[in-house]
Amino acid sequence: MSAMIGSVTRDRYDELVKLGRDWVATMSSVQWRLGDAAVEIEPMRSYGGANPSGKDDLFTVSEAIRMFAEDVGLAYTTVRGYRWVSSRWPKERRRAEVSHTIHKVLARATARARRNQTALSLYVAQLVPHADPLLDAARSTLDTLPPARHTSAWRDLLDALATSHTEITGVLEHPAAQGTSAEREQHAAVWPHLVFWAEHGSLAADLADAARLRQQPGTGLTAEERQMWTEMAQAAQRRRELDLIESWYAADGRLITLAYLIEDDADTVIALAGDPDAPGWEVIGQFDNEYAAGLVLPRPVPPGVLRADASSRFNRPEAAPEQPLLDLLRDVIEARGAGDVSEALLSATQMGYAAGPVVRLAQLLDTAAEFSHALNTVQGRQIGARLEALGRQFAFLAREVHDAAEDLGATVAVLPPHRTPKPPRIRSRPALDTAPPAPPARAASPARRL
Repeated sequence: MSAMIGSVTRDRYDELVKLGRDWVATMSSVQWRLGDAAVEIEPMRSYGGANPSGKDDLFTVSEAIRMFAEDVGLAYTTVRGYRWVSSRWPKERRRAEVSHTIHKVLARATARARRNQTALSLYVAQLVPHADPLLDAARSTLDTLPPARHTSAWRDLLDALATSHTEITGVLEHPAAQGTSAEREQHAAVWPHLVFWAEHGSLAADLADAARLRQQPGTGLTAEERQMWTEMAQAAQRRRELDLIESWYAADGRLITLAYLIEDDADTVIALAGDPDAPGWEVIGQFDNEYAAGLVLPRPVPPGVLRADASSRFNRPEAAPEQPLLDLLRDVIEARGAGDVSEALLSATQMGYAAGPVVRLAQLLDTAAEFSHALNTVQGRQIGARLEALGRQFAFLAREVHDAAEDLGATVAVLPPHRTPKPPRIRSRPALDTAPPAPPARAASPARRL
């Protein structure tokens, strides 16, 4: 008696393995073909492709690949991944006996190694000779700035940049042999420090540029003129004729806002200090245009971040699988039974790692509310409260849709047979041996007189 593997005999198991290998080969072939098609539609090039703005009735790279994915019935991220693997493995370099997945893993490893080596080379060329002087100059500037909530945090960031610089130079001074596992371990250890410099090195550069943050000469308004312009701006705000242009924080922690003050169909550029929607703000300058304002107003400091421990844009985790709403809508339109519609609704409200679009939208609203509150302004808090309320409504909606989907699936109902498809409108064509109809007789033209 032959040995059993699971619920099948050894012979049957070997047959299934052979079939499985054939299926994997077929699946890999399809993945390569889809990837090659996507590369043909949009070859790999700089970000945004030939038309990064999407103007002139052309598609950007993401739009073209998304359209192709939807037209063939696959997720955008899936086709985008196939395209990337095909671009990294030209046809002449592919191994037929190696699956598409293995090619993908090897391509990622190669890309990661090239990324690490390129980042280290750039750091050597552009930062190694200048990092220590840059940090010293930034610390000196920080000592001269007026006390504010952010200065101590900036000092901590400068200390962290110095620590990362030490770690990076240690790897550069004692590099492992190229292509070895020790080199890969070194690169994995140093990558977070390179990312930290890429994210926050601009802070050190901004602080080192002491002249940029130095207090400007002043706006030239007397105390009486400031009071007059402040009263005019407050009156315009009540008339909804104070149009905000842009805002930034100065080195001393003040919120500076540029605005157009509209009076008698004429507009004037003014600068406000403080939250425009809270009591206590005042006009600190009046200018002919925005350029003139920029010459004398306090310079902006780098804005903050929403979450101190958020992932970097250079090191984002791999996106979770997505289920586009359009696909779910098509599933409902093409459904014949309640179970199919129930599955579509349950997919839209799925929780966890592969959350559905309804749940993702609720998460988006909650995060946007968190951002609005973090602005620390009156308008920000008000809009944050609105977004929080909308997020709660969507969370409630997701639970209601989930319950309705389960109830719909429990009906095990199907559409009644009288709902038949509509026949296509096809005009009959004459047989090939049928003589074409005679053209209508032309009316006799009246004689023309000369």
